[in-house]
Formats: sequence, structure tokens, C-alpha cells
Amino acid sequence: MSVETRSKPIAVSWTEAERSAALHGYGILDTPREQDFDDLARIASEVCGTPIAVVNLVDSTRQFFKAEVGLGVSETPLETSFCVHALLSDDVTVVPDARDDPRFASNSLVTDEGGIRFYAGALLRTAAGLPIGTMCVLDTVPRTLDQHQIRTLQLLARQVMTQLELRRTLREREEALRQSEMYETRHRQIVDSATDFAIITIDLGGRVSSWNIGAENILGWTEAEMCGQPADVFFTKEDAAALIPDKEMEAARTVGRGADERWHVRKDGGIFWASGEMMPLMDDDGAHVGYLKILRDRTASKMAEERLAKSEERLNLALGASSLIGIWDWDLLADIVYADANFARVYNVDPSLASRGAPLADYLKNFHPDDLDDFRAELGRTLDAADEFSCEYRIVQPDGSIRWLLARGRVVLDDDGTPVRFPGASIDITDRKIAEQQRIVLTREMSHRIKNILAMVQAIATQTFRMVSSVEEGRTAFTGRLTALARAQDILTQKSWETADIRAVVEGALEPHRSGEDRYRIEGPAYTLTAQQGLGLSLAMHELATNAAKYGALSNDTGKVTIDWSVQPSGAFAFNWIETGGPTVAVPERRGFGSRLVERIVATYFDGAAQLAFPPEGVTFHLQGKLPVPTQPDVPSSNERSSPGNQSGPSALCEQG
Repeated sequence: MSVETRSKPIAVSWTEAERSAALHGYGILDTPREQDFDDLARIASEVCGTPIAVVNLVDSTRQFFKAEVGLGVSETPLETSFCVHALLSDDVTVVPDARDDPRFASNSLVTDEGGIRFYAGALLRTAAGLPIGTMCVLDTVPRTLDQHQIRTLQLLARQVMTQLELRRTLREREEALRQSEMYETRHRQIVDSATDFAIITIDLGGRVSSWNIGAENILGWTEAEMCGQPADVFFTKEDAAALIPDKEMEAARTVGRGADERWHVRKDGGIFWASGEMMPLMDDDGAHVGYLKILRDRTASKMAEERLAKSEERLNLALGASSLIGIWDWDLLADIVYADANFARVYNVDPSLASRGAPLADYLKNFHPDDLDDFRAELGRTLDAADEFSCEYRIVQPDGSIRWLLARGRVVLDDDGTPVRFPGASIDITDRKIAEQQRIVLTREMSHRIKNILAMVQAIATQTFRMVSSVEEGRTAFTGRLTALARAQDILTQKSWETADIRAVVEGALEPHRSGEDRYRIEGPAYTLTAQQGLGLSLAMHELATNAAKYGALSNDTGKVTIDWSVQPSGAFAFNWIETGGPTVAVPERRGFGSRLVERIVATYFDGAAQLAFPPEGVTFHLQGKLPVPTQPDVPSSNERSSPGNQSGPSALCEQG
């Protein structure tokens, strides 16, 4: 009998190490038997009419049978392997009679009584073209295969690879989900239970032509119930109405594969999330005769992903409502920091990268440069002493703003005392830092204001008692001036000691002297004075009102006082006090401190000049000065507030003595 080996030897472009690594990457070796692979081996045996069929995975020193029919063992050594030779072909290897093939003629599997005479194997090839095994059939008598059988063997080999790829993809997804959930709960692990594959063939009319045990387990219908039924029966009503089954078949026809990631319906009406795909089935002549659909129940993973998303949403809401920024876990040996999305965003690290792990340097790149040395020093101390870690530092945000953080963590040691992990959490302390800075500024401001007030009180006391003829007169004048000063301070306190509204100053100073609502006529635009201008104008109003009540327009029942002011766009300021209807005014024989305060001292606060006049019809006061053009007020620094040049109130009073 002649040898008819249907295979084409090829020049090997791969190394054994590459091929073995590709096989091990599927994680399939030494796994238990699975119905889906057994079904493929059974189909091969039945189609090819051989008593033996094997899904064979060839390792470097042995061959592992993931599925077998008629063999009864799970692995054999490579020394007697037929498949190790098939790896060197480009497609299908067919050995009609092994005794006539010099490669196998002396093989003990061939020479023993009842030994192997026939072999045919279709390569299991990865997407990168690396052969990792065969879908093969064997017989104890010489024979050959027709094209249909060879083609089916090839298709089954492709299905084996599809199963392997799906298995690996699902394993990787499960691992990614496990890692995510493990991080979320920090130490909790979940294991997604394995489920079978549903392998379904569909004719060109969209009706089921075969239905394996996996399909029965997953979907609930038996093969007898489903054969001849339209495939859209296990799609949801919405997907069936949207012609999703037809679109899957169209994708399988046009691009070779139709993806299936959606909800499906079971016989009992329940739904499950399926992951799978549809591929075209071809006959011996390459004609399209139907479709092969593979499904896997991925409901558990789908629900876990949804729970994870909801959990992350709740976590982010909780973090947003608190000062906790997030948590990290630093793998010290690999220098990889794993962090949640909120933590990553604050440190300007890609959240997806942080979840997979990023080097510490990625988190340090946006540290404030003035804080890096202290951070590294505390980090070094913690690692050396295996101690608790606590450090405050600033992170520069993308918009240039600064966030203060407090990081706390601890070093985890292995059994040998070697630091291996460094978990911890960061807290946003920006508000606390701002409050601390504000307290410092406020303390300095209060100290400055108190010194100014005491200096002003001292100046008023000195000037008042210097110009009076009796202690009682001095006490009365001094008390009135202190009261006016206190009212002005009240107005400034409402404005955080920085500014005062001119109308509030005027009306506050006149309040003790009101004897009727129609005695004063006050007109002028709203305008904000500085603290010193407010104090000075308040004292001037007190002096003018006191004099009017004693001797001027307010000393009778008919007198009135008109107070008005104006501010020009250029900043020119004019203020007027005009008394009418009072007793005839006589020019005083001497000028006291009050007059000098009104006429000379107040003007200095407005960079201008003032005139106090005593015409017979009533006292007048005219102030001309300059004010800054109205803008957003700048808050001076604490140093500026405390500088001697800004203490013009008490200094001016003293200088006028």
C-alpha cells in the first residue's frame, strides 16, 4: 500500500519556546474534561467514522488530551506521538497507513497488536500562526478521509480554537473583574463559577439544526424541542423585533463572525446575559450551508459588573460628601501604586492606569516643589522604621489651584520582616489650611486694629484735655468723641475692618443728635470709604452735630442741616455740611480741638483740604479731596496693614496737637 500523506511540510518560523508559551497562555493543560470539547471530539469521530478522536494539546514533553473518544487516557509522551509531526505541516496531516510511513513504522503504538494504522489531524493554530495541537482522528485499520470529513475536521479544529479563545477571554475578564472587586473590598475575592457552552447549528433559513447538551443546560430546551424551530425563540422580544438574529447571520456571512453580547431568554421565561458569536458553516465545496453559534452564560459576571459600577458610584458619592480623597495600596517590591478613580484624579493620574497600577513617580509629578523634600524625608523615615506614615503636602491641580492633602498609611512586612506593601488614605485638608491662614491673618489684623484704636484714643484724650477749661468739660467732650469712635468701629466691624459705607458713617454719627426726622437732609451716592476715612468722617460728623446741638441749627426747633456729597468719575470727592434756620452765628473767639479735627485733620484722610466757616445764617463745612476710582477693593496683606505708613489716623491726630 502506498503512503498518501495529505500535508505540506513548511519552513518553521517559530521556536519551541514560543509555541509552548502560546499553549500555556490558554491555561488549558491538566484541566478537567468539559462537555463542549467532548462534543467536538464526538462529532469528529462520527463524521470521520473512526473509533478514536482526540482534542490533543502538544506540550514540550507530553501531549494532553482535553477531550477523547475511544482512547481512555488523558496524556501520552511525545516519543510515540503522531501529532508532534503534524505540527510541522501547514494544514491537515493524513496518514492512511502508519506501517507504510517511515516516521511511524517502528512506533510501538503501530507495531503492537491492534495498533494504530490510520491518523488524520487538523492543526489547532493560534491567531499568530503558532500550532499548539490537533483535532485528530485515529483508527486501527488503514483508511482515508473524503473532503467533507477533512473540512469538518478543520471546522472542528477552528471550534476548538474558538473555545480556547473564548475560554481565555472569559478567564481574563473574570480575572479583571476579580481584581476590581478585590480592590474595592481590599481583600475580598470572588470566583466566577464556570458554565458550559451552548453549541448550536442553524440553517440558512434561521432554524435550529442541532443543539448540544450545553445548549440544553443553558437555555432549557432539549434538542428534540428546538430542532426546526426559529433561532430567534431564545432572543428577547425586543431583539427579535429589531432583527438581531438576522443581523448576526449577516455579519457571519460578510465578515466571518457575528458577535453576540446581550440578554437571551430561557425556556422558563427567565433571561440571562450571553457572551458568544456566530460563524458560517460551509460544505465540502465551500458553499455556505448554515451557521454555528456558540453561547456562554455570563449573567454572573454581568451582574457583578453592574454591582461594581453601582458600588463605585456610591463610593464616589460618599467620597465627594466627605473630606476623604481616596485610598491607595503601594506594592513596594514592584513600585506600583494601585488607587481608586477619585484618588487618581486629585493626583492628576489617569484613573484607568491607577486601577491597573502606576509607579509612584506618576503620583509625585504634581507635588508642590516646596513639599517634595519633606515628603521624601518622611517616606524614608517610615520605610526605615516600618512605622506609621503621616505627611501634609500640596498637589497642584490642572487649573493651577492648590489642594492640601494629609496622607496617612503604614508599612506591611512579610514573614522575614521585609516591607512589601504600603496601604493608606489621603484626606483633603484644604479648608482647614485656609481656616488656619485666615486665623493667623485675623489675629494680626486684630492686634493691628487694637493698637490703632488705643493710639487714636490716646491722641483724642491728649488733644481734648489740652483744650478744655475744666475736667467736667473734658470728660463730656472725651466721652462724646469715644462714642462716635465706637459707632464708627461698629460700622467697620460689619465690613471686616476694611471699609465703611459713607451713608452708614454719616447716619451712625448723627443718630444721638436726631430730635426729628425732618431736621437733617442727607443726599449723596453710595460709596465705600477706607477704614481711616470712615473713622475720620465719623469724628467730624460728631463734632459738627455736637456744635449744632449746642449753638447752631439744632439748638432751636426750626433749624435744619443739609449734608450732601458727590464723587466724580475721576475720583474727585466733595462733602458739604450746611446749617440753616438756627440762631445767628458769631465767629468763635478761639478754635478748640474739635474745630481743628474737623477742618485740618479729616482732610488728610482724603488727600485734600477742608474749610469750616461761620457765616451769620449758619455754620458750613466744605471738604474737597480725592478718592480711588471705584474698583473691586484689594485686601491688603497683614504686613501692609501693620506698616507705620498706614497708621495715619492716630499719627495724624498726634501731629495736629
